[in-house]
Amino acid sequence: TISLLIFYKFPLQAIIGANVISILLMAISSIVSFVMGSVFAGVITLLLAIANAVILYVYRSRIPFSALLMKTCTGIAITYKGLILSNYLMVGGFAIFTIMWTSAVYPSVYRLNENNGSASGADGGIVLYCMFCYFWAAQVAFNTMHVTASGVTATWYFVGGDAHMPRNPTIASFKRAVTTSFGSICFGSLLVAILQFLRYVVRSQRDNENDFISCIVLCLLRCLESLVEYFNHFAFVYVAIYGYDYVTAAKKTFALAGNCAFAATFNESLVNTTLAVTSIAASLIGFLVFWGTVNMAVGIVAFFITLFVHVQLFRVLDSSTTALFVCFAEEPNTLAIVNRELYDRIYAAGNGNASAV
Repeated sequence: TISLLIFYKFPLQAIIGANVISILLMAISSIVSFVMGSVFAGVITLLLAIANAVILYVYRSRIPFSALLMKTCTGIAITYKGLILSNYLMVGGFAIFTIMWTSAVYPSVYRLNENNGSASGADGGIVLYCMFCYFWAAQVAFNTMHVTASGVTATWYFVGGDAHMPRNPTIASFKRAVTTSFGSICFGSLLVAILQFLRYVVRSQRDNENDFISCIVLCLLRCLESLVEYFNHFAFVYVAIYGYDYVTAAKKTFALAGNCAFAATFNESLVNTTLAVTSIAASLIGFLVFWGTVNMAVGIVAFFITLFVHVQLFRVLDSSTTALFVCFAEEPNTLAIVNRELYDRIYAAGNGNASAV
């Protein structure tokens, strides 16, 4: 797509532009909140905008490093299109699973609604069990995509580039993800699924009398879920690279956090913001084009289709960028041996040299 070409040709400009736009949107949101009388929301968004602007400026020397990682991973995605195709196939497979899941749980939900939630305990138990299974299956599906993309990127890193890549690296990485690494994926996914299920239970039991307590519990669960998801994002990269079990991968992730937590977080923030802003911008362009040439209804459909395409496409870049960061953090000397030119460029970019990008 055009977005990938932009990332490959102008990665530095894309990251700076997207992050500046994100800060401006926060500032605009703050102004709107103040105008509408929501002072608290206005203050929070204004502080976020200022904090992001200060961090982006103070650590601007780190931007070339993230830009080079994103450019390299974009090249991998363009070369190995099976990565992108596998993501869409996995999403399609999960959509089929969702249809089957809906048909299985619908009778119990229908009976509960007909009796105002007072149907037999069996129906309530079935709904809870099905919800838990759905949360777990969703996590497993998307983490399998993540491990597959990370595995291809790691293979590319350790063999020294395209010239020495094995045939069908995506298929090989996917096989490892659903065989030797599948237990680790399921276990790590289970942790997030449990937190999601607990949030579902708390939401379903909310009432006016205990609404404040429920709100606090939901907030705490959501924060904990986000932390575990972020931790898993790196842990599964270790699973993909070295074939570790989940516990060993978790230990390695803690060690990585101790050595370069800020660098990893800043890199993730820059890249993820760029991917998010680009997805929304591309979707808005699609909406405006079809609204102007056809009608608003078609424009809305175009917006959501474009958004879906970009979100799934950028999952590959997100996973690959994290994998490349972990590979370089763990095995920089290996890259110096197998691909000296890229090693020198990454090292120079890490020191703030924009020309290395």
